[in-house]
Amino acid sequence: ETVRPPIVTVKWPNDVLVNQEKISGVLIESANGWFLIGIGINLAYAPPVPTSGPNHGRPSTSLREHCPEHAGSDVAAKQLGVELAQDLHKFM
Repeated sequence: ETVRPPIVTVKWPNDVLVNQEKISGVLIESANGWFLIGIGINLAYAPPVPTSGPNHGRPSTSLREHCPEHAGSDVAAKQLGVELAQDLHKFM
């Protein structure tokens, strides 16, 4: 059986999707000359999201569902944070 790699996309303005399911969100705001950046990533758990009604949304997924060997540990979360900070520093 051939395993297909996941399809990762960005849905404007702030959602990161894997196979059309939300895995992450990014929020950037500016205040007093500063940029505030918030990043949420579903590492080990994908919260259930209603598909209808007033609080409906996009189905979610987690990193654990796609890369179980790398998700769900404190080490993975810390490493991801370090790499994001290093990349942001390079960008600045």
